[in-house]
Amino acid sequence: MTLLLEDYQQYFTQLTTDLAQQPPLSADDFIAWMTTQTRQLIEEHSVLIRLNAIRGPILEGKANMQETITQREALYRASQHLGQQLVIQTDHLLDQSQFSHLFIIQSGIISGLINMAALTSFNHHKLSVDYPDFEIRLIPEAQQQIRYYLTQYLKEFSHK
Repeated sequence: MTLLLEDYQQYFTQLTTDLAQQPPLSADDFIAWMTTQTRQLIEEHSVLIRLNAIRGPILEGKANMQETITQREALYRASQHLGQQLVIQTDHLLDQSQFSHLFIIQSGIISGLINMAALTSFNHHKLSVDYPDFEIRLIPEAQQQIRYYLTQYLKEFSHK
């Protein structure tokens, strides 16, 4: 649990640092940036996203509650800093809380797709059956879902 929370905190801190060095983002730029971040999160942080997918049902049952709360507070602060940096980068497209929350949505989309992506295998072994309707192409489908979500979200909640 500590590994999961510390790694997400480092990820958010790195995103905040990287964003500060980029030019301003329009709404379309932000959607493209989040879509790219979704791919990069899956490709470059696979352990992190896999741990996140089992956080509730498995990890919390064995975690130290006080240590987890302490780590969540640190992660929350990193998330707030990232959200605030996005407020600056997008000239107040959304508020800090809305930006921060979008990373929870992103994580939920990825975790849900990961949990459903292996229906054509069992215990890491490919089944000798074909279930084409069960196939999930994780990266393109996660990117598509985040793009759809953000497009509608910005229509409804953008401050511009």
